[in-house]
Amino acid sequence: MISKETFIAWLYEHGKITADLEFDIHDCFDAALDAATEALANMPGIGIMSSKRRLESFFAVCRYLDDKIEKGSLDPTEGMVALNILRVLSPAFRKAITEFDHQGPNTPPEQREALPQIARDYLDASRDLSAPLVAG
Repeated sequence: MISKETFIAWLYEHGKITADLEFDIHDCFDAALDAATEALANMPGIGIMSSKRRLESFFAVCRYLDDKIEKGSLDPTEGMVALNILRVLSPAFRKAITEFDHQGPNTPPEQREALPQIARDYLDASRDLSAPLVAG
């Protein structure tokens, strides 16, 4: 697995963190790590060089996390942190989320509503990463 400190350092190194996210990580790392581990165990394969399979895998993880949020066993912040933990833990998920990073912002507004909620939240948060980082 991964420690909270190693996870935060990886996010800073790759420009995937804001000061707000770092604060959230300190509060919910353990629950998010548990959710990420469970989601990874249920993640379908990404195929070989398949954009479609990578997106399907990303959305499957998002739906899994959305379900946990709807049932009250995870909150939205923990779900978002879980996505980022998966990015670090799993090379396959990293490929899936990178595919979404490329294609997600081009999703037409009328189709965006059909995306899992956490995928929409992730898109919104991705826009915030253009803000300057605060040293941790």
